[in-house]
Amino acid sequence: MTALADTELEQSLLGAALTDRRALDQASFLAAEDFAFAEHQAIWTAIEALRQRGEVVNPLSVAARVAETVGDQVGRAYVVKLARAQMGTFGAPHWARLLRDLSAKRRLCGIAKDLTERVESDGDVSAEELAADLIRDVEAVSAKAAPKVRDVREVRMAEADAMGKPLPCYSTGKDCLDAAMAGGLYARRAYGVAARKKAGKTVLAGDISDHLNRAGVKHLYIACEMGSEQIEHRIMARHLGVNALAFLDPRYRNSAAFQQRVASYAITAPNNAIYLDAPGLTFDQLRRELTHAILAHGIKGFVLDYLQLVGGQRKGQSKAEHMDEVSQWIAETCKKRNVFALVLAQINQEGNVRGGEGIRLAFDQVYELKRDEAGNGAWLEMLDSRYTKWSQIGSESEPAFLLETTVGPYFREIATTQEGAAA
Repeated sequence: MTALADTELEQSLLGAALTDRRALDQASFLAAEDFAFAEHQAIWTAIEALRQRGEVVNPLSVAARVAETVGDQVGRAYVVKLARAQMGTFGAPHWARLLRDLSAKRRLCGIAKDLTERVESDGDVSAEELAADLIRDVEAVSAKAAPKVRDVREVRMAEADAMGKPLPCYSTGKDCLDAAMAGGLYARRAYGVAARKKAGKTVLAGDISDHLNRAGVKHLYIACEMGSEQIEHRIMARHLGVNALAFLDPRYRNSAAFQQRVASYAITAPNNAIYLDAPGLTFDQLRRELTHAILAHGIKGFVLDYLQLVGGQRKGQSKAEHMDEVSQWIAETCKKRNVFALVLAQINQEGNVRGGEGIRLAFDQVYELKRDEAGNGAWLEMLDSRYTKWSQIGSESEPAFLLETTVGPYFREIATTQEGAAA
């Protein structure tokens, strides 16, 4: 046994899995890379392939599978020897957890080594960036750790202790939307707004971001499509009483009076939003930048505009699988980091979320933003909700919002009836 690898432990677990289906099921959370030795990785890969295909797992079938994939590097005799030498299967769950722990420690050592090499070779990288990358990588290791459990009393006591303490909740600035959310954007929850292209997703997200900014809620706006300047043109134009096109119109741009108004607004307006201009954003960059924003800037939540523009899917991974992974990571990050997420998404011509249903499966609430034929009235249809009753925020006949274009543009909330009620 070396410090971070245990040959006998790996052999015992493999021997148990080769001879007892219960032991194999109890260790099914292991991955091939959790084994330190290449021959054991090959054997576990063969075992898992047979199990997932519903085929018989025994020394002969596994040996044949290993021979197909890596040739004679391992050998049938070694696989049979593992099965014959095993001294029982009752310890399989414990052995599997020990192996996962050793694997995690090896990965942590690798992270520490990579960090040291990066510090020594790249003098321009900041300490904040290094810390964000380190925590992201360590969290990835932690996410693969052996499952942790709490008994029911621990869960109940934690909830009892939390009673009487305020839950972090932030108003969207739209009363009817807050009502459907049972108060607003809650920390630890992820929200989605999906719509057809050009329906006004970014306008609505900009409205909410502006309200959060003015309410003193520090947050990150990840702009993958429209740049931060364009988004701010709309927000500034609303408060300056003009349309955003004024920032392109030479009559305004060359006006000393308008220049002074813009400068005054820029200096005096609240400063609780940070932008990340991120065309071509990859999943790895999203994880890194969001972790950095949480640690370095203390954000309470973030807006992602929009989901389908997060690239970086792995080789052999479908678009739907990639979107599922990104959506699930966002939901998990909200819970771990005590932040909220407001994620925009596109809907295709068939009325489904582009790239799969990951956002609807992983998020706490998902809405579809709709516009009437004239293009001015808008409403939100609740597609999914884990913690409230179903409610539709307006309708085509009684829209909840009116798109104002004289100034802004922005969505002005108008009086409307609301079907359903928040729990």
